[in-house]
Amino acid sequence: MRTLALALAVFVFPVSSAIQEHEQPYTSGNSFFRLCSSFDKAGKSNEEIVQSYACVYYIRGVVDGIKEEWAFVSATTNKETPRPYCLPSKVEGGQAVRVTIEFLRSHPDIAHEGTSFIVARALREAFPCKE
Repeated sequence: MRTLALALAVFVFPVSSAIQEHEQPYTSGNSFFRLCSSFDKAGKSNEEIVQSYACVYYIRGVVDGIKEEWAFVSATTNKETPRPYCLPSKVEGGQAVRVTIEFLRSHPDIAHEGTSFIVARALREAFPCKE
């Protein structure tokens, strides 16, 4: 039993603290900006390549979540709810990352906010719906 406790202390606890210390793009706009600003950089390190994928997939998740929430609200209220933005079908994940980075450069005062809120605002500003 002491051997198991020692093994946990030596191997598991340092790994879990390292995972907790690793910054994620969803933490805040500041984190997203730090991790995703190198998206278009040439000659990226392996870590920057992984971060770029994380940025794209995070954005895709936010976009899918907003789309599903919009559909759910429209269906359950039986009202046509206005779309938060109108993303053209040809917009790729990388483009949405660039739009969000540029939005953060233009609005540094809200970079402390949650990343999903910032992504939604950036996409609404870049791709407003025509009424």
